[in-house]
Amino acid sequence: MRSSAYQHSHWPARLDLLQSASGLILTLFMWAHMFLVSSILISKDAMYTVAKLFEGYY
Repeated sequence: MRSSAYQHSHWPARLDLLQSASGLILTLFMWAHMFLVSSILISKDAMYTVAKLFEGYY
């Protein structure tokens, strides 16, 4: 039988994994946001092309 001094909690590892996942989601959001904002700043045609990409052709 192990003593309580040698039992480790799994919570720090789970919280590290959760923090890494939320950081990855934030990174992907920031990349997408920079892509969309840069299309606005480049030109009207670039923004329209991105809009057509997401909305499709009507």
